Amino acid sequence: MERTNLTAFENIAAGLTTGGPIAEYIPVERFRWLTATRSTIVQCSKIHPGFCTNPELKLNQLFSDYVEVKEM
Repeated sequence: MERTNLTAFENIAAGLTTGGPIAEYIPVERFRWLTATRSTIVQCSKIHPGFCTNPELKLNQLFSDYVEVKEM
């Protein structure tokens, strides 16, 4: 079940036809739908705008901090 929900989330974000009718929305509407605060299986944190001087470095840092699996 979890993988199915994540796959649907990915398909909607990518605008794929397998994402259903919401995937047909324009990108800004899909973004708002995907990041809306609601009680569902996939919950996103609130949007926090910010600025950085090196977006690629910051993205890699965030990915490392919050996505990659760390060995303990």
